[in-house]
Amino acid sequence: MPIKKNRSPRIWITVPYCHKDEGKRKGRDLGFAYNQYANMIPDGDWLCSIDHDACFLTKGWFRMLESAIAEKPDAGMFVVNTNRLRPRKSGWQLYGDKNCHDISVLRKQAVELFRKYGAELEDVTEIESKKWRPSSGFFMLISKEIWQNVIGELHGMYKLDYLIFRKLVESKLKVYRIKGLLMYHWFNGKRL
Repeated sequence: MPIKKNRSPRIWITVPYCHKDEGKRKGRDLGFAYNQYANMIPDGDWLCSIDHDACFLTKGWFRMLESAIAEKPDAGMFVVNTNRLRPRKSGWQLYGDKNCHDISVLRKQAVELFRKYGAELEDVTEIESKKWRPSSGFFMLISKEIWQNVIGELHGMYKLDYLIFRKLVESKLKVYRIKGLLMYHWFNGKRL
């Protein structure tokens, strides 16, 4: 589907899920779900994939995504901060108390982070590539063009976020963190 002239790119928010009768490994193919969503959105638009156990904490999150795309339309991917994930891998994305599940506390932290940084972008490509600390896949904002031309068709259930990052780095594309955006991530709800 061609993009209409003089139209800003749209952002399609998805929570990828592979149904039990889909994918190469029936029901165990998150890559299949990513591919399906990427193929459904119109050319020129962006795919924002979030995990089923993640949510935004501030009112202005969508405008921040639009601002990031407007500032760096040639970005390979945008990522954000979170309260919970495996610190060994993507600890540079952590903000606040990883064992806190109190949304009112997390919302205050999100507002604090937003006031401090707003929609400021940070190039995290080098952080990731030098130390092999790829961003976590709880949130990924990628253009359809990048998906089709760089990432291509994916299959599998685990570590797809690492594979996506590696393909972006190999293609000399930048990954940016939206510094003022914090998302809650349940991430099993256990103490980390």
